[in-house]
Amino acid sequence: MVVEILTVISQYQESIELDSTDAVAHWNLGEVYELKGMPEAAIKELQKAIAIAGRTSGLLALLGHAYAASGKQGEAQKILGELNKMSEQAYVSPYDLAILYLGLGDKDRAFEQLTKAYEDRTGWIIYLNVEPIFDPLRSDPRFVELVSRMKFPR
Repeated sequence: MVVEILTVISQYQESIELDSTDAVAHWNLGEVYELKGMPEAAIKELQKAIAIAGRTSGLLALLGHAYAASGKQGEAQKILGELNKMSEQAYVSPYDLAILYLGLGDKDRAFEQLTKAYEDRTGWIIYLNVEPIFDPLRSDPRFVELVSRMKFPR
């Protein structure tokens, strides 16, 4: 798996060398860095993605998760406040909020948001069973129950 992650990192880096304005490449590289346990590198890439694509709820949630992983709880809380304020004017996906709450260590709120994402039929919820960011929840009976409600093919 380590070799695969290093290959993915290398491929995203090459993609960014070809087009440094590719927000998706920065976004994905940031997420891979965080999954590899490199939150500071993740923060830098996610900030670049935000500078290119804007302050979307998905990017902000991942940035907040990375801040929390790096011990910057205050910065993560600021992003949570921003997302809550954003939700007064526009739709903020509960899936995104679940990612941020998980980063902050609030599993109960993460589950509340994942349940809401399921009920709302939020698009990204289809990746719940394979998204590595949710690995810390997999052994929780609430996760098992939610996944079973989604009736994924086996």
